[in-house]
Amino acid sequence: MDADKSLSVRFAPTSLPLSENYALGCRTTVSSAYANDTALRQRFVNDGVRDTRIGENEGWSSKNISGGKSEWIFVNLGERKAINQLVIYPRVNGDDAGYGIPENFTVSVSDDGESWEVVRAEEGYARPTDFIVLDFEGVEAQYIRFEGTKFKSNPFSQNRKRMQIAELEVYWYGGEPVRLGDPDGDGEVTVSDALTALRAAAGLAQLTDGQAYRADFDGDGVITAADALSALRCAVGLRRAPLV
Repeated sequence: MDADKSLSVRFAPTSLPLSENYALGCRTTVSSAYANDTALRQRFVNDGVRDTRIGENEGWSSKNISGGKSEWIFVNLGERKAINQLVIYPRVNGDDAGYGIPENFTVSVSDDGESWEVVRAEEGYARPTDFIVLDFEGVEAQYIRFEGTKFKSNPFSQNRKRMQIAELEVYWYGGEPVRLGDPDGDGEVTVSDALTALRAAAGLAQLTDGQAYRADFDGDGVITAADALSALRCAVGLRRAPLV
């Protein structure tokens, strides 16, 4: 199929997440931006338009990529949010649909937009023509980044390589978030929580079902010293407390 200037393709998730789309209208930062097409603009990448509206609103595109350069986009959600899903709609323009989605990429989160923690990594990702849903372990973060490190050559555009996204969305998908490592349920993982888990592991403390669920960090149904150690690492800032 040839590219058609009137083409408008719309995809949508088949089930609705619990949360709103946290990325909608938020500030974005990109590694580069293709400036030669008014239909490809950074502001289009999270404006709520999932369609690829050819010649009008086609999302964001990086510049042409050469060598081993990475390309990325990150979103400032405005405040820390419980998130576990990134949804990306590829730019669709006739036969070249989906060539702008990288083969190798990572999804990372951050509290300050500078120090990043990878929550999902993919290699050899097939060219999509539909939206892609990238689930990851639930976390609380203010920033989320999608970074490509290997890109597809587009045979319908002189084998150019670009990263292109029509729309980017961020969600919490599932029930009410529960923070692991937090048996007292106050929303923070502390040294006291780690001690509670350790006492339970040693048979010195009896926990309610809810407390036990939150103390069981690895989710194997048994509270152990390893669960207490994981909580302690969260308490002292060595890792991020997961949400389920």
